[in-house]
Amino acid sequence: SYFVIAGNNYLKSLVEPHNRNCAVIPTTIDMEKYPAKDYESTVTGACTIGWIGGGKSIVFLNEIMPVLEDLAGRYDICLKIVCNAFPDSDKLEIIRKQWKEEEEAADILTFDIGLSPLPDDPWSKGKCATKLLQCMAAGIPTVSSNAGVHPDIVKDGVNGYMAGSLQEWTEKISILINDINKRREIGLAGRKTVRDLYSVEANAPELLKILKTC
Repeated sequence: SYFVIAGNNYLKSLVEPHNRNCAVIPTTIDMEKYPAKDYESTVTGACTIGWIGGGKSIVFLNEIMPVLEDLAGRYDICLKIVCNAFPDSDKLEIIRKQWKEEEEAADILTFDIGLSPLPDDPWSKGKCATKLLQCMAAGIPTVSSNAGVHPDIVKDGVNGYMAGSLQEWTEKISILINDINKRREIGLAGRKTVRDLYSVEANAPELLKILKTC
């Protein structure tokens, strides 16, 4: 390879011993596909906590299911899962939605809170947070694991929340369930983060510069 583009700094560190012509261009979101959530028209009712991902990643959501089931006993919430595999729960209402590419952005807009749980392991360090960034692009406030590339993207309490334990997952999700104004504040700050750092407009110039050197 003349040049290698890595999705994050961890991947770049693995490439550099083999090819010094390497740069990071993070997961890039086309903002035109993700309109901002309309908080002015948000109706009261059950708070929809959402997760989107592949069937092999559902195990990470399962790790925090006890938190969600506990919260369901205290708040009016439901869990919407956009995937091709679904867990069961007799303590929590689960909305099961088959993933379709053409419906992905619209599905995310139905979330009131987005979740991005990950284990803290080498595999997760190589992931590039596509689903987290998609939720943020739509102005959905997120709670994510303090793992992988998440700390590079999320400033806790500013443009999202991070959790490192089940207790923290409970605390951070509860904040957002209880305060729609906080959801709007965090969600729109996340959207600005994506626009400024992870959008096509932000990253196309760097890609063009790399292509011109090859």
